[in-house]
This record gives sequence, C-alpha cells and structure tokens, in this order.
Amino acid sequence: MVHLGKIPTDKDINTPVVEGLEQIKLEEPSEDEITTSVYGSRFAAQDLPRYEMPEKEMPKDIAYRMIKDDLTLDGTPTLNLASFVTTYMEDEAEKLMVDAFSKNFIDYEEYPVSADIQNRCVSMIARLFNIPAHDEDTNAMGTSTIGSSEAIMLGTLAMKKRWQNKRKAAGKPYDKPNIVMNSAVQVCWEKAARYFEVEEKYVYCTKDRYVIDPEEAVNLVDENTIVDAASGGFVAPFVNPNPMWDFRLEKVVSINVSGHKYGLVYPGVGWVVWRDPEFLPKELIFNINYLGADQASFTLNFSRGASQVIGQYYQLIRLGKHGYRSIMLNLTRVADYLSASLEQLGFIIMSQRGGKGLPLVACRLDPVKKRIYDEFAIAHQLRERGWVVPAYTMAPHSESLKLMRVVVREDFSRSKCDQLIADFKLALDTLDKMDKKQVKEHDEFIKSRHHRSGKHKGMNQHFTDEKHSLQGKHGKTHAMLRSALPTMRIARAWTAAGGKSTRGALGRREAAGRISTAAATQPEPAVDFPEAPVDVSIPPVQHNGPRSRKESIKEAKPFSNFLTDAFNRQHDYLRISVTERCNLRCVYCMPEEGVPLSSPSHLLTSPEIHYLSSLFVSQGVTKIRLTGGEPTVRRDIVSLMRSIGSLRSKGLKELALTTNGISLHRKLDDMVEAGLTGVNLSLDTLDPFQFQIMTRRKGFDAVMKSIERILEMNKLGADIKLKINCVVMRGLNEREILPFVEMGREKDVEVRFIEYMPFDGNKWSKGKMLSYQEMLDIIRTKHPGLQMIRGHKNDTSKTYRVPGFVGKVGFITSMTHNFCGTCNRLRITSDGNLKVCLFGNAEVSLRDLLRKNNDGEPIDEEAFEAMKQIEMDRHQGLLGDETVLGWGERERELLDVIGMAVKRKKEKHAGMGELENMKNRPMILIGGAWVVTNEKSPIAVHRGQTPRVDATAAAVDNESVSTLTSAPSRSTACADLILPHSIGAAPAPTLTHLTPTGEAYMVDIGTKPTTHRAAVAISRLHFSNPTAASLIATNTLKKGDVLSVARIAGIMAAKATSTLIPLCHPLAITHLSVSCVLRNELGQFGGVAVEARVECQGPTGVEMEALTAASVAALTVYDMCKAVDRGMEIRLAKVVLKEGGRSGSWRDEAYWAEEPRTGDRKGQ
Repeated sequence: MVHLGKIPTDKDINTPVVEGLEQIKLEEPSEDEITTSVYGSRFAAQDLPRYEMPEKEMPKDIAYRMIKDDLTLDGTPTLNLASFVTTYMEDEAEKLMVDAFSKNFIDYEEYPVSADIQNRCVSMIARLFNIPAHDEDTNAMGTSTIGSSEAIMLGTLAMKKRWQNKRKAAGKPYDKPNIVMNSAVQVCWEKAARYFEVEEKYVYCTKDRYVIDPEEAVNLVDENTIVDAASGGFVAPFVNPNPMWDFRLEKVVSINVSGHKYGLVYPGVGWVVWRDPEFLPKELIFNINYLGADQASFTLNFSRGASQVIGQYYQLIRLGKHGYRSIMLNLTRVADYLSASLEQLGFIIMSQRGGKGLPLVACRLDPVKKRIYDEFAIAHQLRERGWVVPAYTMAPHSESLKLMRVVVREDFSRSKCDQLIADFKLALDTLDKMDKKQVKEHDEFIKSRHHRSGKHKGMNQHFTDEKHSLQGKHGKTHAMLRSALPTMRIARAWTAAGGKSTRGALGRREAAGRISTAAATQPEPAVDFPEAPVDVSIPPVQHNGPRSRKESIKEAKPFSNFLTDAFNRQHDYLRISVTERCNLRCVYCMPEEGVPLSSPSHLLTSPEIHYLSSLFVSQGVTKIRLTGGEPTVRRDIVSLMRSIGSLRSKGLKELALTTNGISLHRKLDDMVEAGLTGVNLSLDTLDPFQFQIMTRRKGFDAVMKSIERILEMNKLGADIKLKINCVVMRGLNEREILPFVEMGREKDVEVRFIEYMPFDGNKWSKGKMLSYQEMLDIIRTKHPGLQMIRGHKNDTSKTYRVPGFVGKVGFITSMTHNFCGTCNRLRITSDGNLKVCLFGNAEVSLRDLLRKNNDGEPIDEEAFEAMKQIEMDRHQGLLGDETVLGWGERERELLDVIGMAVKRKKEKHAGMGELENMKNRPMILIGGAWVVTNEKSPIAVHRGQTPRVDATAAAVDNESVSTLTSAPSRSTACADLILPHSIGAAPAPTLTHLTPTGEAYMVDIGTKPTTHRAAVAISRLHFSNPTAASLIATNTLKKGDVLSVARIAGIMAAKATSTLIPLCHPLAITHLSVSCVLRNELGQFGGVAVEARVECQGPTGVEMEALTAASVAALTVYDMCKAVDRGMEIRLAKVVLKEGGRSGSWRDEAYWAEEPRTGDRKGQ
C-alpha cells in the first residue's frame, strides 16, 4: 500500500520544529574544522535535504551514514506485530535478491532464466492449490504480481469482464456488477471494487460474529453478483490441508496469494492462478514485442524488479513442503500458546486456534472485570517497550468492540513470545495502579501524541474527510481476522447468464441439532477433516528433581478395570485400523479378486479415531499402532498421527505403524515429526520378481527405499524401532529365510518370521504352513550359534540373535506356540468394531455407540469441538460430570461396552484344527467391514447394516448370540452390539432402518447407482352383502363413481408416500397406473381388485409407492361404500413384482399365473 505524500510549500519548509528557533543562528563550521569523519563533516551540522535536491554532491559514506541514522528512528521490524509482511530471510536469499536488483523483470529476452523462474513458481503454487495437473486437458496459467493487492485487482477485473461478456451475449444489462464481501475485508478489496466500478455489498460483522455469515451472504447474491472468498494460501495447505477450498472444487476458477506474507518473501510479491483461459477474457491480455521478445501481458504496471520472484523461488526449493509445514506449525503453536497465556491474564480471545485460522491472536479486555482503561492504553504501554501491537475498533456494526491483534511471523519465536507476555503483564500492572484521573490524562496524551518525528506532516489533509470507504463511513480500521484459506474466485454466481445463486455457492449451515457435515462421508481417499488442534496448553509447573521410587509407587494409579480381563491380563496396547484400502494384493492377506469396500460413512472419521485413542489412553493404554489395509494410503494419515501423538502428555509412550512400505519413504519425515516411534514393515521376499508374484503388484524398490530411509534417520538419532515382518509359506518363500537373516549382519533391524495363518480368502492349507521349529532348523544350518534373547513378557515374538550380527531375528508363532497367556492387545477395525482377539470372530461396535446421539451420522470436526468444549466446561467446574474425558453418559456406556467385551476374552484362541474351519474376516478386513454370522447366530450383518441384537451379557460368548424377547437395559447395552461373524454363511434377513439401539433412521442411498426401478402391488376388498357391488356396477351410489375416485386416490397416495411413510425417500416417479376392477368371484358377495404399478429412474426401489397406492385405493372404496356395507374387509395388500436394483428382479409367480388381467400388466 503506497501512501499519498503532501508536497510542502516554501512556508512549510521554513517553519521550524520549535517556535522561536529561527532566532538562534548556528555558526557554520569553517573549512579548517572539517575532518574526514562523518560526524566531523559539515553535513553533520546541517539538516538533511528534505524537499529539494541539493546543488552539490555528498560523499557516499556520509550519505549512507546520515540516511542510516535517520532510519534508526523507525520502529524495529521484528517487533512490529501489526504487520503480516515478512521480516526475515536467510543471507543466501538476500544475496540472490541483491544480485537481481538491476534486472527489469519485463525484459524476457534479456533475462530468460528469471522469466522461467517465475513460471516454475507459478507451477509449484498451482499444484500446491491442487490444480488438476493429472488431467491432460488442464490448461491452467498464472502470473506474479506486485503483492496480493495487484493479484486481487487482476482477478476482480477478469471476473467482471467475463461476467459482462456473458450478460452481453444473453442480451441482459451488464452495467451493474456487484461483489459480496465481509465488512472486515482489507482495503484492497474496496479499491478493486471502486477502481473497476463494481458495487460493494457487505455482510457486516456483529458483536458475536466476526466472519462472514453464509445465509446473509446468500441473501445478498443476485444475478449481478461475482463471488469471492478469503486469504492465507501459504498457511492452509500445511497446517490444515484437508478442507476442500481450492481447485479441488470445480467452481473455484482462480486463486491469489501473497508471497510477501506467509510466502516468506520480503515485500512485494503476489501470485494469481487461473484454472483455464476461459476465465481470463482475451480482451484483457496484451501481446507485445518488447526488446525482441513476444510476450502476453496481463498486469497493472510494466517494469518491475526480478528480486522478489527469485526470492520466492529460493524459499520454495530451499524449504520444500516439509520446511514450510514445520514453520507454519511452529507459528500455530506459538500463536496458540500466546492465546492461552493472554487468556490466563484475563483477555477474551477472539481469533481461532489450532490451525483453523492464520497464526495470529486477536483479543480484548473482559468487560466483566470493568477496568478503567482500554486496549488503546495497553497498546501504548507496549509501544513504550518497543512492541507495535495495534489496538483498534471492529468493523462496522460491531465498532463498539475494541481489540488488539498480534501477528505471529516466522521470526516470532517462543522466547520472544514469552518476553511479550511479560510486557503485557507489566503493562496491565502499570495501568491497574493508576486512578481514573491518571488514566484519563494517559488517554488524552495517547490521542494527542504525534508518532512521527521531525518535520513529516503525514498524509495530505485534503483527503481526510472522504466518506466513500468503510473507514470514512464507519471509522473501520484494518481487518481483524483472516481465514486460513487463500483468496479464491468462485464461478457459480456469475458463470450463468442469470438466476439467483444457490446457497451452496457460499456454504450451507447445518440443521439445528446436528453436529455432523457432509464432509464426514466423503470417499476415504479424500478424507476432509482438518488436522486435530495443536496441544497448546501452558506447560505445568515442573517438579524440582526426579521423584523417588517410593513417591512414584505411592502416586501410581491402578490399571483400568475396563481393560483387565477375567485372567488378569492388562491390555495396554491398542491396534487401530485406519483404512480398508491397500495398494498391494498379498496372497495370504486378500483374496485375488479383492474385497468389497465399505461406504465411507461406515468408517471411523479422524475425530472419532482421536477420541477413541484418548479414551483408551485415559484407561492405561501406552502403545497405539495404526494398521490397515495400508495406513499410508489414507490421505490424512500424517495429521491423524499428529493428533494421536499429542496424547504423549496423557500417558501414551509409543506410536507405531504397520505398513507395506510402498509409500512410507515419502511421508516418513513428517510421521517422525508427528511422533512415530516404531515401524513394522511387511516384506515377504528379497527377490523383486517374487515380490510381484506374492503381492500381485510392483513396488519392491519403493519398499527398500523406505527401509534405507528409516536406517538413515536412525543414524541421525530418530530412534525408530524397525521390524520387518515376513510371512513364510512352504514352497513359496522359505528359501529366503537365510537372506533375511543376513540383513541383520550390518543393519540394526529385527526380521520376524510369521507362521502362515488361516484367514478367509487366503486359500489356507495346513501344508503351506512352515512351523517355528522348522524355520529355526533352517537358520541353524548356517548359524548354529543362534542364541535366544530374553524379551518382554508381552512380546508376540520369540527373539534370537546371531553372534556378531547387529540385527535380531524373531518368530511369531501364532499357530504352533500361541502367546495368549500374556496377550495385552486389543484391536479396533476401520469400521469401529472392537476385536479382543485376532482369531476370534466376536466383535463389538464402538462406532454405533459413539454416534448414538448424532443420529447415527459420522462425527466430524464440529462435533469433536463440541466434545472438547464439554471437557473444558467440566475442567472449569461448569459441569459436575466426573467422567474421564468429560463426555458424560456416552463415555460411561463406551467403557461399559469395552469392559464387558474384554471380560469375555477367552484364555486362548482356538487350536489349529478349529481355526482352519472357523470363519473370520480376510486379513485385509481385520480392519474392514464385511461381517456375516456363522450358523449358530440368528442375525447377519452386511455392509451398510448394523442390526440390533437383544441379548444379555451372560448369553454372549465368542461363538454365538442368544436372543431374548425383552428389550435390553442400559446395563446390557454392550451385549446389544456384540457381532460374531463368519464369512461365507448364508445372509439372514435384517432390518435396514434400525440402528443397533433400535432407533429408526433413513438408509443412505447417496452412493447407490441410478437404475430403472418398477414395482406392482395389489390389494383386495371383500363385500359382506350384495348391495355395494350392485350399486357400483350400476354407478348409482350416492357418493359417485367409486372405482374412478379410488383410482385417483391411489395415484395421489403414491406421489405422497414419502410424507406418509417416515423413512421413505422422495422419488421422481416416471410412470404410475392404478386399476380398480369389480370382481364377482371375490368372496360370497364379490369385491374390488386393485393393482398399482409404479416406475422411476432412481437409486432405490418403488415397492412402497406401489403398496401405498394399492392400499389407499382400497381404503377409498371402503370409505365410499361404508354406508351400505359396514362388514367389508380389506383382506390382502402385497407386492407381487419388483424390478431393478442390486438384488435384481422378483415376481410372485402364483399371482401372475392365476390372476386374470385387471388393467395395466406391464412386465408380466
């Protein structure tokens, strides 16, 4: 932003700083007195030239020193916490930028590499914003600008021009475009609207809401509206990468971002990217030949330096995504730490935390405390200590609120933050000691104080009374809060030639009472949940010195009874499957044809996983392992690990990962930073060709790269426990046992050989299994000195070491020597079932109980925040709830379910003979959701269905479920959710519209394909005397034509089915016919036969529509005839034909064979 400077008159120039000073004449120094010292020269005794060029030159060293001295009166940039602008870059970056000062960036022919560097930056930034580069039809483009203001100007101009072109083509007025904005916008948006003649429409802030209101914004949108959003593009992709705001949204057509703010470059540079040339009208582009080079130009200025673009390129390749992420996360942590600290000092925090906004802190004094001073007084006190922390009033309609804002930049470290907090405390102490009179004098001094020194007179006073800007109209100052999302232009409202924009253009507010969003049910590869908030609580007071063993024992808590089974095994190890998906097809893990995947809404969301992890850690779990499927294919795996890793302060000691290693090397650094402590890597062969045979995929080199990267990081001190798991199968890979052992000669790795285990889909045969003893014998043929190492009591493997080797060898002997007696492991499948034994087929659903008060819907970030607020209220004494995590009744029920499931865990799993005949999930779906029962069970569970089982706890074991007729009480809630399963058993009927607790819900049909659906239903009405039939036949009934009225009633009823039957979906019916025929053969006195046929193109069937039509038609006949026959009976109402859908067609053959035609019999 450039300031308008006033050109002083001669009178202004000759006015002294202090009145009367003109009478004091200072004697000019003589030539003999002048020395070569700067301050001994005549220039030091003269005023620096201010308004007119001097006649003579000045020595360069003197000019440098005098100007430098003048600049010392500026504030210190690093203490200016009002500005977003970057104040630190590395020396190497500064050298590159200084070297490029003389380059005019517009000279493409002379400086082709500089021009190409811009193009590289544009590409990197566009891909950061998820431009669809994978699509070969993508033709995105972008350019650098002088700051984001120019980028905003260009984007607004392109939007306006394209909107005008569409309006012209449609023959509609195009002279009054408008733009909808928050009243707290930065002034550049006002400029863009004013300069390019776009009407400004504001969604004003309120005392309780400081950001844009979606509904109010939608109300302002009309056919002349161009839509825009917020700012912060170098923060969101690294701190909060999952929300869908960028080019992943089809309607986002351009995005601009500031490079000199969180892009970490000195001012000024900005960037703007367009999805396609169609969004950049040709008439705005100028093709020019400048100094021999043809170039297309779309800028507001012409010449400019190349320095900032080169500085941006340096930062992008120097830091990379990992570097930017590390910096932005640190800024977020510092901002949240500052928020928590100021909150402790009595401030109300107005900004968002945990990466939901930019790393800044906006706060105000708590009005309840009725201090006699305001935020401006605090800002002045801080100014006297060197800090620039602005105080100002809020945007229009909320201007009564005063606030202060601290922008956390790269060079604002934790130690500097502590100093600021100390100065805040000192400022408050100083002001608290003043009386009202002193405070009033202090305020008057602040208002009258002139911050600038010397003769500078500020801006031109001619413009101080302008009334067109928000500042002029309302006294609004700079924007307080900014979103973490960068500015993006959305096509929805202005791509059409007219018509009002839908609410979806700006967002949709959830219905009251719901705490879930559609984002929670997106397909798993695009999991939409923001990162779990950073733990920013103020560190507790540390004890001086280590506690004694006696003190530790005295303060130790007993292990949770919920996680202790009937055999006194304490379960402190939790394995969580985070996905069903896998990028391999290992022969022992997954059937060759693959497995059906669950609907995303049936899988645990990231907040749900975090909550369950917290719950288990609160009960004594110290180790969590994330499994799959393949966990690294989950898009938000790093942020999920970061949120779970934050539980270390609550008692979690280890966070491990089981992976095939294909993608691990790309994410490993971030995972270690998130808290990863151990990796179990599955690798069954060291032969690349055999790898492809066993996994049915390529990828051996990627796996080895991951192993080497772990070992490399361990040399640098990462301390990642690396174990390689190898499933040994006779006749396939037993020859590789010795090469695997050899890996440990020089590498610190433990190779663990696993006995082949029977799981559904892996073509189990006893002959394939190579026993632990046989593997030992093979190794001892080459290494007879193999020694057993004493391990931990809960170890799953028997560990050995070859003398002289760095690594170790282990054996997981699940089949021949089980380790059930010391088992401390529990598993949560990806669909939220608790599995207490890997080989058992009993499961209990935690997911359904978790979602019980959320209408059975996935819990998203909003719901998770609500849970956290409850916890905070409890900690602050606002709730009397004594539960561990503050989630009340639901938490108690979860713990009851978990406790009862653990108590039912058997002493050991079945033997080999039983296991090979016992149905279980395929190994890949130990984290999956394909569950059916064995022959003993009265229920079945299919994908998308979770039936309720009424059972007492005593009746439930690992093999079967016994049903009772009585409804369960709360004490048996856990029994309601026990789901034994046996792949391959014939599915039994289930009720799809009931949750496990018996509550009704509407089945999700959003993912079902649209197909042709048809159904025919019939009903039969029998008369009890001959009168009614006779009157109908002669059409002499007083109420009119019975059969015609009944037919119309049936048609109307079919169309109203969804309003009559609560759980039916509204459907667009494409064909509907109802026939009503008088039939003498029905009963003794005849009756009416009704047949209704309904058809549609849709995702669900029309049986209910047909049945409703037939039933209501029969009821109408009853209504019209009841005066002459009160003994009529409606004896039959049923569906006789169904076509379409996943289950195919069905018809009642007896009906179609025996019944005569009664009307429209399409489909017979």
